[in-house]
Amino acid sequence: MNESDDATVDSRNLAEKSRNYYDSIQWTDAEVTELKKRKQSPTVINRIKPKIDALMGMERANRTTAKAFPRTPKHTQGATAATEAVRFCLQDNMYDRVRSDAWENLDIEGTCGVEVNVVPNGNEFKITIKHIMWDRLIYDPHSRRKDFSDARYLGQVVWMDYDEAAALYPDATDVLEAQQHGSETYDDKPRWMDNTRRRVKIVEMDYKKGSGEWCYACFTRGGWLKTPKVTPFKNEEEETENRYEFASLFVDREGGRYGAIKQLLDPQDDLNKRRSK
Repeated sequence: MNESDDATVDSRNLAEKSRNYYDSIQWTDAEVTELKKRKQSPTVINRIKPKIDALMGMERANRTTAKAFPRTPKHTQGATAATEAVRFCLQDNMYDRVRSDAWENLDIEGTCGVEVNVVPNGNEFKITIKHIMWDRLIYDPHSRRKDFSDARYLGQVVWMDYDEAAALYPDATDVLEAQQHGSETYDDKPRWMDNTRRRVKIVEMDYKKGSGEWCYACFTRGGWLKTPKVTPFKNEEEETENRYEFASLFVDREGGRYGAIKQLLDPQDDLNKRRSK
């Protein structure tokens, strides 16, 4: 957790700036103060948001439907059954919304992630596909691939109320008392709230051991909430797999990750500052 936090500062700062520019927050407090002192208006003519909205509109307009194809004619019925099973799973998880949310993060912040899990559902099991907000993603900073296929660990930060966490982890309430600290990116939001609700920060992580096996861990700074164990998920080669699917739009030569907004920041600053003068 600390390694990921420390090594991805530049990427996260750029992601936060990109999100602010999309939301028309394009002047710093110091710049606004100086402009007002000069009797100038901190003008924002947001040319970034329409461009990103167009990209998000293209994703929605060009959605496709999952379909399995048979490898030979005798596999036709099996392919039809597989198609229906996959489509049911995607519809059950409102995958169109999940994919659009992930695509938005990919365009703006540059990195997106989803958690694919299997949870008990009565006497059966249910596949879940959950979008993870960009500012909750934890990943191996040494990963250079856009799909994180070379990452040794992937995970997420989860904030919840103390009573909810205590009910979920009844044997680890002492561990919940010690908070896992980090950068402002992973802070509980909204930051300005000051009330009596106790909130706890939990880290869930899948990591690859030297043997190649993927393991699952859940912890706070105080220790383990769940004892680390090998994940139950396996691929067709019987190799263990992690629960996460992360992706980045672009990766620079130093491993920094960024989205489509990076190249628009300087022209946007130039437009705002020329107009404000």
